[in-house]
Amino acid sequence: MSPGTVHNVRRIHRIASIPVDGIGPEVISAGIQVLNKLAAVLGDFELHFDHFDWSTAVSRDFPDVEMDKMLVDAMTVRMTSHPETIDTIVATNLHADILSDLAAALAGSIGIALTSNLDPSRVLPSMFEPIHGSAWDIAGKGFANPVATFRTAAEMVRWLGHEKAADGLMECVENVCERGVMTKDLGGSAGTEEVTEAVCIEVEGVLSPWGRVPSIDRRVSTVI
Repeated sequence: MSPGTVHNVRRIHRIASIPVDGIGPEVISAGIQVLNKLAAVLGDFELHFDHFDWSTAVSRDFPDVEMDKMLVDAMTVRMTSHPETIDTIVATNLHADILSDLAAALAGSIGIALTSNLDPSRVLPSMFEPIHGSAWDIAGKGFANPVATFRTAAEMVRWLGHEKAADGLMECVENVCERGVMTKDLGGSAGTEEVTEAVCIEVEGVLSPWGRVPSIDRRVSTVI
């Protein structure tokens, strides 16, 4: 390498964004905003988002995986009574939708739960989405909880090989929540945009190569 020569290697990832309906566009938009801020601050990768649909109808056999079958009502009892006995649940879309909501509630709130649909071979695309549904009753009102989307985004970044970026994003989300910048379902009073902006400011302050900025500069105040 000759003096004065700079080599900039930056990984570029193409991401399929599928906002579906209800509050989907709101929380997905929040996730994209935070991810773009994360990529801009760290500078070692780029994320290009495309809005399109895909469908996968591929099933694979794994004979080394121990499996048993249960009726969905029995599974709800097992999840609440003996969750430690469960690693992975495979179900139809209807049953899985019900069971995933139960799992989210058991963890604390449906507004913070994430889901990843992974292809271990990495031959087919993997999909990442917050576990909650469309929630038409609050769509467009500005107080949908984007935390599940942020946690999902961190999991996607981790799957792409950026461990430190994923850990950093999770730290920023947790910092914001610990300061009380949360939506109503978590006991806060902030809206979707306020939480999103607070996380973006936290990402810039905590993960910037110039170091942390004073916490007072990272606060987001609401004036009504």
